[in-house]
Amino acid sequence: MLDGMAAVAMAALAGFAGNELVARYRIRIGRKIGSAALLADGLHARTDGFTSLAVLLGAGGMALGWPWADPVVGLAITAAIARVAYQAVAVNAEHDLLHALPRLAAALVHADPQLDAGADPHKILATHR
Repeated sequence: MLDGMAAVAMAALAGFAGNELVARYRIRIGRKIGSAALLADGLHARTDGFTSLAVLLGAGGMALGWPWADPVVGLAITAAIARVAYQAVAVNAEHDLLHALPRLAAALVHADPQLDAGADPHKILATHR
């Protein structure tokens, strides 16, 4: 069983390292060329890398004899995903894009593109500085 844990640990470390290298590259190039899509993809790769580290924690706990380590880490990952999903509203995404990409002059993001007739989609951002 310990050999399997060692393999999981090595795979988790390799997954983290690979994802972090890809994340840094995509974020750097995304900022350089002003690509929101490439920047977001880099942040996604970074999140995948941190998930690999969480798997490493689960495997480490299991190797130390704590049988609940893997399910606890799985629940922690689920909670983190739920938190990100809850916080990912269109206004925050638009605001973050404007600050993260210096060459971006405007971004229009709608969580629900079916607005009431005559509604001003920019009103909510009127106080943005």
